[in-house]
Amino acid sequence: MAILKKEDLVREVVVILGARPDREAPCDVVYDELVAYFPDVTESEKDDRYRNSRSKWANRVQYARLLGVKERLIYKDGQGPQPRRGVWALTESGIREAREWQSTTTVGRKHIAAAWAQNIQERLKNDLAASDFEHELFEGAKHQRLSSYYERRPELRAAAIRIHGTTRKVCIF
Repeated sequence: MAILKKEDLVREVVVILGARPDREAPCDVVYDELVAYFPDVTESEKDDRYRNSRSKWANRVQYARLLGVKERLIYKDGQGPQPRRGVWALTESGIREAREWQSTTTVGRKHIAAAWAQNIQERLKNDLAASDFEHELFEGAKHQRLSSYYERRPELRAAAIRIHGTTRKVCIF
């Protein structure tokens, strides 16, 4: 596995927690969500027991959480607005940092792209469900076609330009 710097892994954990509506998640959920963004983590690193931890990967993520606690971005275990054991929650400063880091981390960029894709899929599904396919068809001359297109929402376009700029990343045109 490509070893991330500890500070970078802390950022990724904070962004994952910041993307959740209640700004908290059970540690197992964080491990699983985070590993999805790092394909070079091997199966043995995810599954094989490591010292007193669930796995080597879980140990790295737990250490990142500990650094987040020391930086006062994440509450200590059993503390926070709704304290529960095994649930990691962001502090107020952690929520602020998550917003700032959203577009600068691997998780943040992939989360934004996934959210846009999911939004488009949901809109397409809703549009198709709203269409009236219940109509009488006649053999011969009558033809009907359904096509959909999406216009970019101005606020999403402005956010994308703010995050990525106007230069194409592949050809730099």
